Amino acid sequence: MSTVTEPSLRRGSVPFLGVLAQSVAHIGPSAAIALFVGFVVSETGSNTWLTFAVTTVIMLMVGYCISHFTRRLANTGDLYGFSTKGGGAGAGIVTAWAQLLFGIVTAQAGIIIFGLYLADLLTDAGVPNNRGFLALWFLLCSAGTWWITYRDVRLSARFMLAIEAFSLLVILFLLVLTLFKHQGSIFDTHQLKLSGFSVHKTLLGTVLIVFAFSGFESSTIFGQEAKHPTRSITQALAGSVGLVGLLFVFSAYVMYMGFEGTKYNLATSPSPLADLGFDRVKPTVEKVDSVALSLRKLRLRGNALHGVVSYPTLKRRMIRG
Repeated sequence: MSTVTEPSLRRGSVPFLGVLAQSVAHIGPSAAIALFVGFVVSETGSNTWLTFAVTTVIMLMVGYCISHFTRRLANTGDLYGFSTKGGGAGAGIVTAWAQLLFGIVTAQAGIIIFGLYLADLLTDAGVPNNRGFLALWFLLCSAGTWWITYRDVRLSARFMLAIEAFSLLVILFLLVLTLFKHQGSIFDTHQLKLSGFSVHKTLLGTVLIVFAFSGFESSTIFGQEAKHPTRSITQALAGSVGLVGLLFVFSAYVMYMGFEGTKYNLATSPSPLADLGFDRVKPTVEKVDSVALSLRKLRLRGNALHGVVSYPTLKRRMIRG
């Protein structure tokens, strides 16, 4: 009598760096920097960096609460598994369906964003841009991310890390150039004096930024695949929030300083990173023209993979029960 072995992902195959990469890539800091800094500035003004710092502390507290489970359980069910352990089957079902719906929405949004920005980028290179090509990019993104996830969880983690790392390197390059090109002291007294600080506005900004941290808990899906899961997942929760939070604070501070004295408005700019680059560091950016052209198009590219990669894994875990 033959036995059928159910296909599964490799156990113990993902090292700490891969687990951390899952959380960082799912947060998508490159996209959050491009999108959320301007939104928060419209509410908190020069105190944007402080609002990001406050939100980072709040999210570290959330991560600490989740770590009470990850230190004791090598769970394969993400937050819904922890909810079941702590609140019973009802809480687990509600959490699971909420995560599944969130994964479906973010996956489709990521595919659309990828297709639109890839089409825009290829248009600059002379490739035709029409509905047919746009549908092709959507299809390629869906098929590619599905194949990467199905092929190997370690491959998907590394691939997301590579995409996010490249995007962040471009953004950090721009931010560092902004510091060097800035006229005057890098210690912006207008921001550091907390002029116009308001608890109400800070809380409004915090609500926006919490969404930017969404996905940091995604490393908990690696209960089977992570090496030393109770340790590496716990460290990834705190490490991802801490590292990304520091990056957010630095980016908000430099971007606000970089826009001061320019013709652009950070709060209303549709492409803040592109405006920052071409106005403040244009002579240098022009020397690396390919990076400059790609900057606007790549700022949301990382998010195209996060929901797509995580959704099939979560669904598979829910089916297994």
